[in-house]
Amino acid sequence: MRILITGATGYIGLSIIRRISDTHEPVAMVRESSRTELLPPNIETVEGDITDIESLRGAFEGVDAVAHLAGVNPGSKNSTQVVSEVDEDTFTAVNVEGTRNIVNAATEANVSSLVYTSTTNAHPDVPYDYESMYVDTKRRGGEIVSESSLDYTIVHPTYVMGPYDYRLKRYNEFRLAAANAILIPPLYTPGRINIVHVDTLADSIIHYLEEPTRNRHLVSGRNIDRRTYTRQLASLSDRHSFVFPLPFHKILLPFIVRLVDAIGLANVSVESLALEEHTATVPEIHEERAPVKRKSWKQAVTDTYRWYQDVRLL
Repeated sequence: MRILITGATGYIGLSIIRRISDTHEPVAMVRESSRTELLPPNIETVEGDITDIESLRGAFEGVDAVAHLAGVNPGSKNSTQVVSEVDEDTFTAVNVEGTRNIVNAATEANVSSLVYTSTTNAHPDVPYDYESMYVDTKRRGGEIVSESSLDYTIVHPTYVMGPYDYRLKRYNEFRLAAANAILIPPLYTPGRINIVHVDTLADSIIHYLEEPTRNRHLVSGRNIDRRTYTRQLASLSDRHSFVFPLPFHKILLPFIVRLVDAIGLANVSVESLALEEHTATVPEIHEERAPVKRKSWKQAVTDTYRWYQDVRLL
């Protein structure tokens, strides 16, 4: 299949391209600002902008299937900056109207399959008591997909980890754990987290491109408590660390991180720290979901850590 990938130079897009190059024909949809140097050699690229339907018509020529990953997500409920500087109009233009353009272009091109990547909290079975523009617009984008005549699948991944994180989405928590162990041991906050390996997500998207379901699916790991996660993270560091709970974490953790940054022990941003109690957790019935063989959450953490080491970030 000739598969067009929007958001091709992002975390998930790069993983999909690496995993389908031997079995399918990936086509990376890029813009002038895209970091095309991250793409593997000899990958076909086409120019297109999801907010410009005319540019999509050319990009969709000869395409059999589409993996729609492009979107705007400056923050989440797990960061102190939920919406950053992106306004509601931008969220709507990209995540809602951009998805509408993708659906219309795919319909006109008679593509055989469309996979739309949403987010955990936009799944109807996941309780969510905090509303953000990101989740709201991803939910609305999913409704456009589900109401179309296309053979589609909507994928809702949990907290994605794994190698090739060129945008450093997960870097801060790993950098903090690898900092001076005497002064800054890995501290854990209350609550739970659900981690899915980026390879599991990429393979799931490929599976649904090949076998669309006209339904939505969570792609998840197991809900684990943050102490378990932090112990695993600390075990990967060359330094010996004690893992202990941090009381009053919403007040103390930002203070500690700013102190670490100020004295030069680690360059870590407060904005990306997980301060809420739960991150991408799902009801028990939806744990460890994927249509393909899954890699464990421990493997996801380990592979992320090792990749940061390989590129000399740790």
